[in-house]
Amino acid sequence: MGVWGGRDRSYAAMMMTIYLTVGAMLSLVGLVAIYVKSGASSFDITVLRDALASSPLGEFTQTHIFGLLLFGFGILVSLWPFHSWAPLGYLSLIHI
Repeated sequence: MGVWGGRDRSYAAMMMTIYLTVGAMLSLVGLVAIYVKSGASSFDITVLRDALASSPLGEFTQTHIFGLLLFGFGILVSLWPFHSWAPLGYLSLIHI
């Protein structure tokens, strides 16, 4: 997009990079928080499930981790209202 895009290709490429990086970092922090708070010995999903089944996370922790994952994945998959980067990115690919 930054090379062969339309008028605002540089701006659109930079905005997509920033938004997708922020979304990925929020998701990563949420997933690492699940691992750390669970006390599991591995990031394997079955080990995490068993660790969380034996000692569930508190409501406060669950709420904050859910918020991180909601915003992070919401930005990455461009869910409304976290989609403000998507139209700019797609429109810059059209040569006007």
